[in-house]
Amino acid sequence: MKPTKNEIIFIYNSVDYFQKLIKDKGYPIFELYPNENFKTRVLKKLFKKLSINDSILFGNWTKHLKKAKTVVVFATVNLYVLEFIKKQNPSIQIIYWYWNPAYRIGRPTEALRQLADIWTFDEIDKENYQLKYNNTFYFDEINSSNSPKEFDIVFVGRNKHRKEKLLELETYFTEHNYRNFFHIVPNRNEGNPEKIKELSYKEYLNLINQSKAILDISPPSQVGLTLRPMESLFLEIKLITDNIHIKKEPFYHPLNIFILGEDNLDGLRHFLDSPYQPISQEIKTKYDFDTWLDRMLDQKEFTY
Repeated sequence: MKPTKNEIIFIYNSVDYFQKLIKDKGYPIFELYPNENFKTRVLKKLFKKLSINDSILFGNWTKHLKKAKTVVVFATVNLYVLEFIKKQNPSIQIIYWYWNPAYRIGRPTEALRQLADIWTFDEIDKENYQLKYNNTFYFDEINSSNSPKEFDIVFVGRNKHRKEKLLELETYFTEHNYRNFFHIVPNRNEGNPEKIKELSYKEYLNLINQSKAILDISPPSQVGLTLRPMESLFLEIKLITDNIHIKKEPFYHPLNIFILGEDNLDGLRHFLDSPYQPISQEIKTKYDFDTWLDRMLDQKEFTY
């Protein structure tokens, strides 16, 4: 029997905006460490240096484990966290979700396979590591706005080894009189002399709603969809992408998605100025959070 919402726990440490949406759907959702601050980070480093388990720092999610049937953990999380979960409730199902490429956040080990059902958003990782495949998800509750189009093209995101290509594109677009907004945030392990800050998701949504198109440049060796194609689909904003694999997605439409390296750049202005072609709600639903979760609970992989 499929677990009820109260029997499913989410451990998720990323976009605050998404945390609230998942909570509003009725699911218990927690960060691994509550209100993580400088003190918490110092203690974590100390515990690691001393080879001490830091479970005493875990959030209130530990109190829900006994009654839970499923816990969805967004990678990457250390193996001892999963071992802790199983120790508290040996019968619990752990769904381990790779929403970034495995090479960047830690390839799956045999020990991980023994503890969890492992799912990935990336078909290369699915084949390389024999994982289950599910799509990148989004939320139907996030709506577009009728903001005036102040920009032709917007990119906001971390470097992730894309900066050189992004800067080349920014130069090209500027030279061809496109109105651009590029906000490239340095990786956490690199210098940031210009003090470029990460934008909140709400700030980001405001920017892309003011743009005719979202620019999507995939990190190296990634074929899984970033959030940008999802934003394009659900908010009905055009997409410029270098991900050629997007052509097999059910939502692909050449009037909505411009593929760098395949489509002629001479036609980019016409592409941006032409109207967005609506995609059916049936197709959108395939990528919605609720459908994404149901697939993993039902052990059914995403199919095109």
